[in-house]
Amino acid sequence: MRKQPGYSWIEINGKVHTFIVDDQVHLQIVEICVELERFSVLMNELGYAPETRFVLHDVEEEEKAFHLCLHSAKLAIALGLSKHLLVLHSKFTETFGCHTATKFIAKLSARAIMLRYLK
Repeated sequence: MRKQPGYSWIEINGKVHTFIVDDQVHLQIVEICVELERFSVLMNELGYAPETRFVLHDVEEEEKAFHLCLHSAKLAIALGLSKHLLVLHSKFTETFGCHTATKFIAKLSARAIMLRYLK
């Protein structure tokens, strides 16, 4: 039995944008990744450390941090910030450090971000 991956989505102007981890199919994925990289650098400067213990792949710490950067919730947050939206929906439980990362992103962007976890 294979576990169904979690996903996150955000609605922008009546259109739902859905993401899974390491998503590469969104039309704006390049811009989203550039925004995430920008925030990652700023977050690290503020003392944020990715919670790499959640990455189950047998890879180096740096690669684990990279995979966490491309988590579905972070992709949706980056798109939402670029469109000035603040509500994100995720279909997974908080186990990937996204809550902590979201707090850092909200502080850096000086915006409130509402994260809703759905079952």
